[in-house]
Amino acid sequence: MRQTSHDGRRGGHRLSRPTGSSPRCLLAVLGAMITAGLIPSASTALADPTTSNQAADIRSGDCLTTDRNAVAVVIDYQGLGKPTEVYCVSQLGEGLTGQDLLAMVASVAFTSDGMPFVCRIDGQPSADRSMTLSNGRQYTESCSDTPPAGAYWGYWWAEQGGAWDYATEGAGSRPVVFGSYEGWSFTLGFDGADASSPRIQPARWAETTGESPVASPSVSTGPSSADAASSTAELGYIDKFVPGSGTIIGVVVIVACFVVLILIAARRGKRTKL
Repeated sequence: MRQTSHDGRRGGHRLSRPTGSSPRCLLAVLGAMITAGLIPSASTALADPTTSNQAADIRSGDCLTTDRNAVAVVIDYQGLGKPTEVYCVSQLGEGLTGQDLLAMVASVAFTSDGMPFVCRIDGQPSADRSMTLSNGRQYTESCSDTPPAGAYWGYWWAEQGGAWDYATEGAGSRPVVFGSYEGWSFTLGFDGADASSPRIQPARWAETTGESPVASPSVSTGPSSADAASSTAELGYIDKFVPGSGTIIGVVVIVACFVVLILIAARRGKRTKL
């Protein structure tokens, strides 16, 4: 392999060195493209999803069709005795998981031994609560080990107007889908095959607060092909790109730099002829 010498030569051919104007112009082009949002900056690419979603809007109740980048979160305490909670979380950014979303609406505790499992949501079940499992054994949640099949928080998801599906992927790795439902339901006294789905049905979102959500099917009935197609059409409320002042300035700078590069090339051509 031929080596490149310190004076910029390679295989006997001297490499041309750029003039001072070109690198500065190229840096300006890159800066303008970052400003315009055409390429991400390092801070944006490495941003923590929870940090980038600090501006998310959270309110109690159902979501509306006007809520942008929204997900409805249902927390059903079932036999723990606490009322079911429903939240609408909107204005979300990309890169969120089900675990991130849950932490936005409730305090969450995880098991400390082995793979982390959600063991408490908003303090439930409490450390002093004795629960009866399906085999009759009494169990108290200490959050030290993986919860048993008869006393644990189950993770669910659903499309609008559809039925709850038990999530086969962990909440820490499953990405949330805008326009859908995320559900957490506590299973008590049953084995894993009888996990309790949330009792709040995933209705289609209404257009205004004065409307009632469209009734959804029972948990045991899945959505029809027509309902599924309609639900899919309603999902993904992602704001359309609207050029801002940064974008306009970036485009102007890019065009100006290309003009400068063309003029520099033209001057070099004249000097070569001379």
